[in-house]
Amino acid sequence: MAASVIVACAGCYPAPHTEWSRPEISGNYVLDGHPARGVEVFLGYSHDGSNPCPALERVAVTDASGSFHVDPETEWVWWRDLLNGDRIGQQHFLCFQSANGRLLAGEFSTWRMRYEHVHLSCKSPPVESQRPLESPKVCYLGRN
Repeated sequence: MAASVIVACAGCYPAPHTEWSRPEISGNYVLDGHPARGVEVFLGYSHDGSNPCPALERVAVTDASGSFHVDPETEWVWWRDLLNGDRIGQQHFLCFQSANGRLLAGEFSTWRMRYEHVHLSCKSPPVESQRPLESPKVCYLGRN
């Protein structure tokens, strides 16, 4: 039992701290050339890379101008990775849901050890191309 604990913790050391589990995200969404109001925004990580949207958490709804905002979140972590130090990344999927179903808007990574503000400009592609991971780029990313 003790040997398995040592193996599981190899490369880690106790160092209680907080990490950013979600970056601050702001953006706007345009559908058919007009700001999209009432579109649900989903964010998170999914092990199903071919269809990640169903597993994601609803984090925002677009307002009358098509804008949305997601507050950052932190989590308490007890162990620090000795090998990677401050270079621990996290992948995020972003999806929108409107009347015609969920659309995968994009995938991006952020660092867990530092605050990041991500700004997205999103424009819906033509309806015929709205298949997960086959659609054209929906969101363009900017970082602050």
